[in-house]
Amino acid sequence: MTTTKEVLLELTAWCERLRREGGTRLPSERALAGELKASRSTVRRALSVLADGGVITIARGRNGGAYLAGERPEPLNSEQSMLTIWSADGRNINRSLNRIAGIPQTLFEQGLDVGVRVLSLALEAPEPTVASQLDIKPDEAVIALLRLRFGDAVPLSVERMYLSFGRFPGLLDEGLRGVTSVYSILQERYGVSVVRAQEEIEIAAASPEVAQLLAIEPGDAVLALRRRAFDAEDSPVECSFDIFRGDRTRLTVHTMAHKSIHDLHVGMRARLRMSARSN
Repeated sequence: MTTTKEVLLELTAWCERLRREGGTRLPSERALAGELKASRSTVRRALSVLADGGVITIARGRNGGAYLAGERPEPLNSEQSMLTIWSADGRNINRSLNRIAGIPQTLFEQGLDVGVRVLSLALEAPEPTVASQLDIKPDEAVIALLRLRFGDAVPLSVERMYLSFGRFPGLLDEGLRGVTSVYSILQERYGVSVVRAQEEIEIAAASPEVAQLLAIEPGDAVLALRRRAFDAEDSPVECSFDIFRGDRTRLTVHTMAHKSIHDLHVGMRARLRMSARSN
């Protein structure tokens, strides 16, 4: 079993990584204990040390948890736009569309056991749309990553991500090494951070292939999300096409007069287009 000192070192590094990625909240004690292979009491002691040292603050109540110091939890309000995922036991897992946070970070933060199965990681010739999204030439190769995400062992989403092979040449050979967040890999291995993203979300019908992966019926409603992420120089980092189970996902979008969601917080814009079309 991992010792308190070892957990403390891991959590300190976790906090540093979280701050670099623009996150605010650590995963729940239960999620941390599972990830670090430690008891919850050991994790609790390490969190207390970090709180005493001013690294984090621990909040209680409905929106409680361990937050980076200076990043107090904000209650959900009418100005926040959310992508809500229902877990296996009926809990609501809310992913804010007003800040950049990957699905792994969101699930960890809200206490859901995260699982991911890499279905393929390969070098491909890009389709014209992908080449355009990544701002590369049509004959430049791309890294194509296909993954299936789980929450508490229940399939939640299928994700197909594309990255420029010319920009991240070592990723294909090195692989993911069990890391669930590609954004963390890009930051740690290449020094590239995602600071802005554009997302489009629409209602679609599950294809037979997607339905089999998500354990639903062909033709069932899904939420199809297209994302394009940018670095600090506003250069495209990745483009993704994610499909979420419709029976476990809800999109809530709030707008204000004369302001877009992009202007509200950190540059993420959600656009809901109500059209039913097949994948």
